[in-house]
Amino acid sequence: MATEHILIVDPVEHACVSLSIILRRSGYFVTVVGEGQQALDQIVQCGNSSRPVDLILTNSQMVGLSGTELILRLQELGIRVPVLVMEGRSFGMKGVPREGVDIIEKPFMADQLLEKVSKALKIKFA
Repeated sequence: MATEHILIVDPVEHACVSLSIILRRSGYFVTVVGEGQQALDQIVQCGNSSRPVDLILTNSQMVGLSGTELILRLQELGIRVPVLVMEGRSFGMKGVPREGVDIIEKPFMADQLLEKVSKALKIKFA
């Protein structure tokens, strides 16, 4: 049984399917949602369960609550979980806390994703 729970947040269904296949084949427990508010709700709900979210893999560009706004809301709520943002070079980190947040630039290969995920899961918050 996988120990790490990864929450994928992306409005593009085929991207979610591809990402979840890669991560599940590598032994991770994966949950998929399509937008930021659903992610926030899922994180809060899972935080009160035996399967909390260990890593958020999010697209920065989403309708409603964007990836950046999701990170800021988590900070406001005092929820500390590593975040890996899937984005091109245009992703702005202005106003986003740097601790526990990393970027993986699109397009990326499966081995690059798994390396970034492994690194992000090792983050220990002060």
